[in-house]
Amino acid sequence: MLILIAPDSFKGSLTAASAAAAMTAGARVAVPDADLAVYPMADGGEGTIDALTDGHHFTVRRVRTVDAIGRPHVARYAVGREGRVIVELAQASGLPQVADHPAPLIASTRGTGQVIAEALEAGGRDLLLCLGGTATTDGGAGILRALGARLLDARGDEVDDGGAALSRISRIDMTGLVAGAREAQWRLACDVDNPLTGLRGAAAVFGPQKGATPADVAQLDAALDHWTEVLARDVGPVDADAPGMGAAGGTPVALTAAFGARLVPGARLVADAIGLTARLAQADVLVTGEGSFDAQSLTGKVVGTLTCLASGIGVPVLVVAGSVAAGGAGLASGGLASGGSASGGSASAGSASGGLTSTGLTSTGLTSGGLANTKLTNAALAGTGSASTELAGTALASAGSASAELATTGARRTPGARAEAPGTAARRAGIVGARSIADGPCTLDDLMTEAAHRIEATTADMLATFTAGMNHAASRGTRASSEERLMKEGRP
Repeated sequence: MLILIAPDSFKGSLTAASAAAAMTAGARVAVPDADLAVYPMADGGEGTIDALTDGHHFTVRRVRTVDAIGRPHVARYAVGREGRVIVELAQASGLPQVADHPAPLIASTRGTGQVIAEALEAGGRDLLLCLGGTATTDGGAGILRALGARLLDARGDEVDDGGAALSRISRIDMTGLVAGAREAQWRLACDVDNPLTGLRGAAAVFGPQKGATPADVAQLDAALDHWTEVLARDVGPVDADAPGMGAAGGTPVALTAAFGARLVPGARLVADAIGLTARLAQADVLVTGEGSFDAQSLTGKVVGTLTCLASGIGVPVLVVAGSVAAGGAGLASGGLASGGSASGGSASAGSASGGLTSTGLTSTGLTSGGLANTKLTNAALAGTGSASTELAGTALASAGSASAELATTGARRTPGARAEAPGTAARRAGIVGARSIADGPCTLDDLMTEAAHRIEATTADMLATFTAGMNHAASRGTRASSEERLMKEGRP
């Protein structure tokens, strides 16, 4: 049996590598004889450098730059063969660096531009810029400035940094660009499909996460509209409504106009680059996870991307998450075999005590398209994932094969498509690493230790349940074949 383990990070608690290590420990407890292949994942945002550089001939460098509000900061980027460079926007312009002083109107991507400028000077010619996790809504203006562009007001003076100042730009002077910026190949790894402006735009959807008030959102949205007009006139073509233009505070709009940058699905890019996509066809089950599993998880994030890939070739998916907010409809449409929360919250009727919440495990969660005619029996869910656990139904039966079969009806999703709204019948939520709300606050070390322990235990429970169901289904298939053979031979 081959088990693939490929989680995203559990933000605020564990990196993808640490989460994968905890899942691996749980898998070895539940299925000690299984072959395990571990692929820490990322979706093109934070953690992508780590996912892509581990054993893939990249060298990580550090550079002095500034954070999103101009304070001194040190950021990492990676350099590979043949001029390949990986830069994460979140390294210099990320939200965590300014959590003590969020400033949505003045936050800038200038620091990221300084990192890119150094990478170009070092010979970078194939740039992968990983979007996500930023504190900015400046439409990528800060990057252009760091690369030599001048953003001028009506009097010919340079405007200030930040999204609010975009409304005062009258002219863009690109004559001072650093060497290599136009000649480089630019790719933007993205995990969202939002347009630049409007109700689903960068300011409206992501601005509040960065500290923007409703008044700030309106100001930033209008400023971005003005920015696109000036870009289109002075720099290059702009398609503000294209999917993904609202990523990272609208950063793609400047880079597509100035350098012809291409948006690429981040999670799929990582999965292909690290060999996960190719290995998936050999797997019996995929275990993935993230901090919060909800409807947005199925729209370009790691879990949704891997589920789409897996369901298309009949590989079942198990999800371990800090909290589970997606109910039956969302799970089924995503093609998930089951979802479990690592929070250790109270079990409900028909759920396993501890790690496996009722979300995705009740018949409500499993019979609406994701697994045809498959449900976990109450007896199975009352235990702790022991060998006595039985999985009823037919979707996992493959006539003696150890490979579970995932029905594809309702399970395939077009990349970038919006997920269904989360169901409510089977919704349960938990918090990764917090023992419970009533226990009071935890230190960061306690949180990380607890998260790893719960991920390990939940993975073990889920895989024990899954493999027991496979064994039972295989046994039933063997018995049915024997009975059919006896009947053909005329024996009772």
